[in-house]
Amino acid sequence: MAKLANRYNFSQIECDCKTRWKEKQIYKFSPQCKDIFSIDTPPPTISGSLHIGHVFSYCHTDFIARYQRMRGKNVFYSLGFDNNGLPTERLVEKSCKVKAYKSDRTEFIGLCETISVEKIKEFKELFDSIGLSIDWDFSYQTNSEDCKRLSQESFLYLYGKGLLYRKKMPILWDVIDQTAIAQAEVEEKEFDSKMNYILFLCEENGDVNIESDIHSKCEVAIKTSEKTSGNVSAVVGNPDDNALEVNEACKGDFTRANSHEQRCSSMLSSCTNSRKLEVGTTRPELLPACVALLYNPSDERYKNLEGKYAITPIFNKRVPIIPDPDVIVEKGTGLVMCCTFGDEMDIKWWQKYDLPLVEVIDRYGRIDLLDGKKVEDAREYVLEKLMEEGLLTRQEDITHRVKCAERSGGKLEIISTYQWYIEILKHKEELKNKVQEIDWLPEKMRIKIEQWIEGLKWDWCISRQRYLGVRVPVYYEKETGSILLPEFSELPVESDVIFRDGKTYIQDKDVLDTWATSSLSPQINYSLLMKSMRNSRGVNQMNTVPVTEVCSTLLDEKRPQFHPMSLRPQAHEIIRTWAFYTILRSFLEYRTVPWRRVMVSGWCLASDKSKMSKSKGNALDPVKLIAEHGADVVRYWSASAGLGCDTCFSENVFLIGKKLVNKIWSAARFIEQFLVSDPELFKVSYVTDLWILSRLSEVVKGVELALESCDYFHAKALIERFFLHEYCDNYLELVKSRAYNDVLGRESVLHALSISLAVILKLFAPFLPYVTDAIYSTLFPGAVSLHSGFTWPDEISLGRKITFAGSDFIKILAKVREFKSEHSISMKKEVSLVEIKTAAVEMMEAEYDIKAATNSARIAWIIDDVPNGLEVKIFL
Repeated sequence: MAKLANRYNFSQIECDCKTRWKEKQIYKFSPQCKDIFSIDTPPPTISGSLHIGHVFSYCHTDFIARYQRMRGKNVFYSLGFDNNGLPTERLVEKSCKVKAYKSDRTEFIGLCETISVEKIKEFKELFDSIGLSIDWDFSYQTNSEDCKRLSQESFLYLYGKGLLYRKKMPILWDVIDQTAIAQAEVEEKEFDSKMNYILFLCEENGDVNIESDIHSKCEVAIKTSEKTSGNVSAVVGNPDDNALEVNEACKGDFTRANSHEQRCSSMLSSCTNSRKLEVGTTRPELLPACVALLYNPSDERYKNLEGKYAITPIFNKRVPIIPDPDVIVEKGTGLVMCCTFGDEMDIKWWQKYDLPLVEVIDRYGRIDLLDGKKVEDAREYVLEKLMEEGLLTRQEDITHRVKCAERSGGKLEIISTYQWYIEILKHKEELKNKVQEIDWLPEKMRIKIEQWIEGLKWDWCISRQRYLGVRVPVYYEKETGSILLPEFSELPVESDVIFRDGKTYIQDKDVLDTWATSSLSPQINYSLLMKSMRNSRGVNQMNTVPVTEVCSTLLDEKRPQFHPMSLRPQAHEIIRTWAFYTILRSFLEYRTVPWRRVMVSGWCLASDKSKMSKSKGNALDPVKLIAEHGADVVRYWSASAGLGCDTCFSENVFLIGKKLVNKIWSAARFIEQFLVSDPELFKVSYVTDLWILSRLSEVVKGVELALESCDYFHAKALIERFFLHEYCDNYLELVKSRAYNDVLGRESVLHALSISLAVILKLFAPFLPYVTDAIYSTLFPGAVSLHSGFTWPDEISLGRKITFAGSDFIKILAKVREFKSEHSISMKKEVSLVEIKTAAVEMMEAEYDIKAATNSARIAWIIDDVPNGLEVKIFL
């Protein structure tokens, strides 16, 4: 039999283990077995290199996958790669120093594909090195032909059911990445700013009817809000109709009224009696887009303004003054501008009062009627003009929160464009009910997603004005704009122009949000799983057969069968995106939940407790950490934070993990010399051995209970505490003399050591796969691998149970050690007498072990009741 090396060489052992696991296909999913445990693993985004925070959360998934496989489950554990959409585009732009909008679309997508191949190879090598037990035969890429087909099928199905539509409406726009974004992709940041108080003039010409007069009096563009869904013949325009039209009336007014006299003349000509109104705003550059002033009807200062009109400064536009209860009386002067658009309240008021739409900010964040100045420059320019004309009364320094794009970090604008939307708002209550059907770990994460659903204000915008991604599968007739949908057999479609029946059709140029495809990950995985069932040889990747078997009409009620997956592991920051969108898609298409359980990890924080990220420059390279400490040590650190809890990177935890790994190796080397080839429980009869196996049985049950609830943190802590404190520090010290010497009870200890080591290795295996498998395959060579199926320890059924607290052994040793330490005596020095007072007669059977472990000349027993169960006295 092979022997363990004197020292644990993690580099060599990790290499040997990976080779052995791959050759024996230890992690291969078996299509013949039905007891499936399926995991919907998050596909990492191809947006750069992975950092230690990614490893942190992916290890959590692997702990559960390994445990379930050892329990005998047929584990479906795949991993895809999200190389579809804006994150990958941004990586390419940065790496290749190009801009997508300045590049040829085909050439740019080619660059994206090249970098994706390189990054996927890099990611796979990292995941293999950290010991993730993934079956790579079921890997996928969201930008593959098959995933595109699935995504476009889903789009057409939702469109046919009236659950997806196209509409021109205000949307959050990222002027840096040049695309619309969804509510879930927004983060708020604090900025220093100024509240600027400017003067409007109020007309004093009597009441007017706002409902009938507003559009005739305001010389502005009229809003457009066509909506289409379901009706394939509906006219919706063409893919280029997002171009912004400049309001020439506003532009003309501003360029003509370029002096104080001209502006005053213009204002006085429209109102003979005027009152000055002071209005506070942080965005004076939106004055040309002002379409109303509003005040709270409870505000006594402005009650006489109802039904009147105001004249905007500089731009001389006549806008209605409207009472509205949402105006905050205490904010500013209590009078607010409604501009199209500065914030969400502007949208609400614009819709509520059917106000005109004046579009002044273009998709590049410029204001054309102000000579194309960027927003910040335009703000300073307008303030300068207001100040020159005495229309800026005062300014206050403030700090306020501004919506920014999560990925680019840029401040968002709200512009009106045509976009595609999936309905959400109509289904909020139903979605919350579906959330209740899922087991959330920890439970507080369920509350988090419910709050997110409750706070949703918009439907999900799924179209993006970028290059890389799944093209919107819709064509527009060149002349009329009527819609043409592709045939099912044609998917995936990605052609700019097609010809049908003598007509020219242009495909929508937009691509789908990357979440629109990755939110279908359960369907992607399920299709892979089902095909593996039909093909006992397995598959390397999805073939050309449609992955969902949707009927050719796409609108039929009959949908492919879908069963929820067992587990969705993910981080908490993407609950509002990946978790929510996946629940939404499964509900809309299948009326079911995508998984039975969600396991949520926390963040890996830097040492200063800030979130670790590549953009902040505080991310640590996992490849270097693995090379320095070994994969098992990195995995140990990953298990040192509870479900949903953030953890700081700690070198100290790495050192503790390294000591644990070495301790396991050392303990195995000690026990190696006493191993029996076929240990049997009935041969364990000595009271000390019965105690440790009884405790080990309790630990097995505790670890099982924790891991069944995905509580890897407490499972690891339980086995670690038992192994270090009870097993190594006390049990091995108690029994080593009996193991070495031919005395009564030697057979018992040899069998107990052999049994306990095997069980301990199995308990540690999900967390520390390399060191445990290296020891197990060496000392128990008959097994294929510790990590193959049905290797979890069986119940330890002892023929005899001890009737006293086994922890009394630990107390005796602790008392003797404490005594020797207080008297500055070497632990090896013999003491003359250890007196033990206890009511447990059985403990006397362990006298040999106690005497040897305490290095005492004699043990004296006093059998009597003791208040604390045990009393120990030591004599030199």
